[in-house]
Amino acid sequence: LGSGTLELQTSTAAPAGGYVFSMNGGDQYGGQTLLGGILNIDNPGGISGAGSVFDFFDVGYNVSPSGEGSLAASTVSAPDKFGRVQFVLNPAGATPLLVQDLTGYIADSNHIRLISSPTNSLGNYQGVMGGLALGQGANTGKFSNSSIAGTSYVFGASTQDGYGINYQIAGVVTANADGTLGGTLNWNWLTNPGGQSPLPVNGSWTIGPNGRATLSNLTNSSATLGSLTNSLFMYLTGDGNAVLISSVYANPFAGQAFQQQAGAFTAASFSGNYGLNATQAEVQPSWGPTTMAGSVAAVADDNTDTLTGFADSGNGAANFGITGSLTPASNGVFTGTLTGLDVALPIKANSFTFYLVDNTRAVVIETDNSQLTLGYFELQQ
Repeated sequence: LGSGTLELQTSTAAPAGGYVFSMNGGDQYGGQTLLGGILNIDNPGGISGAGSVFDFFDVGYNVSPSGEGSLAASTVSAPDKFGRVQFVLNPAGATPLLVQDLTGYIADSNHIRLISSPTNSLGNYQGVMGGLALGQGANTGKFSNSSIAGTSYVFGASTQDGYGINYQIAGVVTANADGTLGGTLNWNWLTNPGGQSPLPVNGSWTIGPNGRATLSNLTNSSATLGSLTNSLFMYLTGDGNAVLISSVYANPFAGQAFQQQAGAFTAASFSGNYGLNATQAEVQPSWGPTTMAGSVAAVADDNTDTLTGFADSGNGAANFGITGSLTPASNGVFTGTLTGLDVALPIKANSFTFYLVDNTRAVVIETDNSQLTLGYFELQQ
């Protein structure tokens, strides 16, 4: 099973300038593979390599990231009438690259959906990857500390091995002006029987002119953060969006991040009709990822957000009802329960944390050990 999004195609113009990208998938043995970075298309149909970087690893072959890989001269084909383009990426020096041939489908000047082609630079990789590229536009090559200092980013990410999704993480991190990092997050590896409270997190950050930010030394003073004990790479567009991958070999993950609003949140910040797109995995031995999409209405009063709606899980199953209740917080980290999403026991109220980006979008993660659920709520127009 799979899930995704449909985007209105408004342009098929040839891509130009910087694009941040993140891809994940698996090798022939089901090992997780990740690839992220920045592609600087700095001449018609070409990538000189200046300002272009990548990070990757393949769990199946124990290929760990080794800082920034760079590109030699590479190419981008002219779009066909459907906006389909071909990337041929040539790594510089001896640094290997899991996939060199990518196919892109242009939605507009800032969005390209990516899928890997069968050929690759590692003869025994034999894997597949898919992901997203986001345009930097006029911000290409112009990033500095001021581009991120004082801002907060909400993120959601997951990893998947040959048996299904087995690790999920969501949270919000703030880049302080002094180079330190603060924030709150939840991770789920099915080890939190009573539901995990949001965990404070701290660390440090740096950013390069190309928009590649490294979030390092992520720690919590009172509780483990699973395998998130080193760093992750976040690639910024400059317009409030980012993609990310982890640098932790034991539990790699990939996802997206969104700049959070600057002001305080209230219950009314999550109010209206929201579309839901989520991915789940049941507990062993069934494992196996499932997907869902639906619509949920959020009604706010002074101290609570009440949720009602429905969702479809695909695979021919009937839709099902969703109810829930959330306690708001001024930092946009809302906690509560949702009923209806438990695959084994739909009447059970499961623990969830909502990380609000603003009043139009939220990232949600299940925090108990019933199953893994990571989703996105977006305000319906």
